[in-house]
Amino acid sequence: MNKTRILLLGSSGQLGKTIFRKLKDNFDLFTLDRPEIDLVDLSNLKIKIKNIKPEIIINAAAYTEVDSAETNIDLAHKINSEAPFLLAGLSKELRSLLIHFSTDYVFDGKKESAYLETDKLNPLNVYGDSKMEGEKAILSSGCKTIILRTSWVYSAFRKNFLLTILNLASTQEKIKVISDQVGTPTSTELIAQVTLDFIYKYDSNPNLQMGIYHLSPSGKTSWYGFAKEIIRLTLKENLQLKTLEEDILPISTQEYPLPAKRPKNSVLDCSKLANTLDVNFLPWQSYLDKVIKQIIQKKL
Repeated sequence: MNKTRILLLGSSGQLGKTIFRKLKDNFDLFTLDRPEIDLVDLSNLKIKIKNIKPEIIINAAAYTEVDSAETNIDLAHKINSEAPFLLAGLSKELRSLLIHFSTDYVFDGKKESAYLETDKLNPLNVYGDSKMEGEKAILSSGCKTIILRTSWVYSAFRKNFLLTILNLASTQEKIKVISDQVGTPTSTELIAQVTLDFIYKYDSNPNLQMGIYHLSPSGKTSWYGFAKEIIRLTLKENLQLKTLEEDILPISTQEYPLPAKRPKNSVLDCSKLANTLDVNFLPWQSYLDKVIKQIIQKKL
């Protein structure tokens, strides 16, 4: 039996790396990544993809530096908007499925309840705007696509909030963390598993409903609450830190100004995805616990 031919873009990033590990044994998996491919060089990208002829394209490549996007506007849009537009056109031409990842930052955070897939988009920063334009470009192409909007992504490697807090906690006695932005931390492990679930669902049901799905665990917290839970779970594993749970200090967004504005509310309603895949998501703390155990295992 022939294995499904899948192309993964961005396999060296934290999400791409996790997806690669999840898929490598069960599919005919190809990867395109730097320095082999430059997402700004769209003509070269097009040639490479046409040679591979994938049945599924997974785009885990993105410009994710939220603050530097405020000054690197053209680059953010090239990678987050123009490249997805090209991928969508190729997907349609090759009759392949495009799986793409987007962000809670397409919303302005003014809604008091969790965001639905159909809510109005109104990004507050360049990164969010570039991701919104990427979504629109893909949807307007008419290709078969699953767009997974997720939030507060972290993993056991690369650069993310979890690893930043652990690094700070190993050298500092007190850490100040923003407490007035709310969302749901989402591990790349969960995103990769849902990606795999969608691939199997699509293979068994080509009439699977296409479009945008929200993806995050259950529950919500602030960055402050996220940091406290990181410290609590790490100390529970007997890893020595200079920072204790009570040494995480809450501050307001105003007290810690950054170049890019962030939405106050990033909570996503994931009931559409849960119903489609027939899954129940665990609380965000459960996924965090697993990733912290992975980090500690690597240190031993």
